[in-house]
Amino acid sequence: MWVNLTPLNNCFVYIDHLSSAGRNAGRHFYGYISGIISRTFFVLFLLFFSLCAGAQLVVNEFSQGPSGFPGYSEYIELVVTQPATCTSSTVDLRGWVVDDHNGWFGIISQSRAVGHLRFANHANWANVPSGSIIVIYYHSFRNPKLPPNDPTDANGDGVYIVPYNSFYIESNDTDPPNPGPAPTTYAGYPYVAGSSYFGNVLGLADAGDAILLLSPANLTVPSFSILYGAGIVSTTPMLPTVTLGVAVGTGRNAYLLDGQFSNAGSWAVGTVPAGETPGVANTAANLAWIQSLRTIP
Repeated sequence: MWVNLTPLNNCFVYIDHLSSAGRNAGRHFYGYISGIISRTFFVLFLLFFSLCAGAQLVVNEFSQGPSGFPGYSEYIELVVTQPATCTSSTVDLRGWVVDDHNGWFGIISQSRAVGHLRFANHANWANVPSGSIIVIYYHSFRNPKLPPNDPTDANGDGVYIVPYNSFYIESNDTDPPNPGPAPTTYAGYPYVAGSSYFGNVLGLADAGDAILLLSPANLTVPSFSILYGAGIVSTTPMLPTVTLGVAVGTGRNAYLLDGQFSNAGSWAVGTVPAGETPGVANTAANLAWIQSLRTIP
C-alpha cells in the first residue's frame, strides 16, 4: 500500500489510495492522519479567530508635513492587518470610517475636527489584499515625499496613494460637530465623493489629537485608535489602541517601528522630511511584518 499526498491550495492535503490491496491499512492510516489534522485544524482555527478578532486596519504612519510648508501637507498611512489565510487574503474596506476626533477620549483642550472620511462603496475597496499600504492625503498641499497617485493600486505593488478629492473617498463635513457629543455613531449622514473640502474634516492638531478607524460592522467603537499629545491620556472608559504621550506637531511625523501597533514603545516620532516614508515600510522590522501579512502561512 502506498498513498499519494497532494497539496491543495497550499493549505490542505487529500489521500489517494492507489493500491486495492492496501485499502484497509489505508483506512487506518487515513483515520490516524484525520485525527491529527482535526486537532491541528482546531488549534489553527482558534489562532485564526484570535487574529481576525483584532483590528483589520491600522495606522502605520502619520505626518504633519514640513515646517513652513503651506497649508495641510499631512498624510495618514494605513496598513491592512488581517493576515492572509487559506480561505481569505483580502479585506472589504467599503464603509470604513477615518476620523480625527479626540473627543472620544474626553479630550476638550484640543480642537475637534468637524466631519470625517470613509472609504466609498466602490469595487476598488471590496477586496483589498492583506498587507496593503494605503496613504490618504490632502491634494491641494501635496506633501513632497508622496509617491505618484495610485488610488487603485494599478501597478500591483500593494500600495494605494489616494488624494482626498478622489472619488474613492467620501466625506461628511458635519458629523461629528465641534463642539459636540462623542462618541458619535457615524450613521445616517450624507456623504460626498471627491470633495475638495479638507481643513476641518481631517486636519490633525499639532499639540494633540486622535486618529480613529471604525469598521462599518460596528461604528460605535473604533477598531483602531491612536491618541497623541504631551501628557494627554483618555479620561473616559473608552481607551485608545495606543497612546503616544507626546506631541506630533508641524515638521514631525509618527511611525510604527515594527508590527506591535498597540505598544507605545514600538512607535517613534521623527523629523520631516527625513523621517517620512509614505507608501513604503518604515523600518526593516516594519517591512518584515507587512510582508508576513501578505504571505499565506
